[in-house]
Amino acid sequence: MVLYTQNPELPAEEWQVKSVAGPNTLTTLTNLTVNVTYHVRVQALNSVGYSPLSSNIVFYSKPTAVSPGFNPSSSVAKQAKPTS
Repeated sequence: MVLYTQNPELPAEEWQVKSVAGPNTLTTLTNLTVNVTYHVRVQALNSVGYSPLSSNIVFYSKPTAVSPGFNPSSSVAKQAKPTS
């Protein structure tokens, strides 16, 4: 389970949660606000119960290089006409 927030002062119960099932050790957080600092903690769940929360990991969300939905193969480049 991945917990994340912009405000690390909130109790963990108020952080956003993304579940990660099975043996997966990678996930992607989506729909983040751009140019914001996020705080992330990880917690495992197994038959014994929940693990302690990990240490706080901090990252800064940057804009993507290409806007979602942009398809370069369908874009047509138009040459500018010279002006007289």
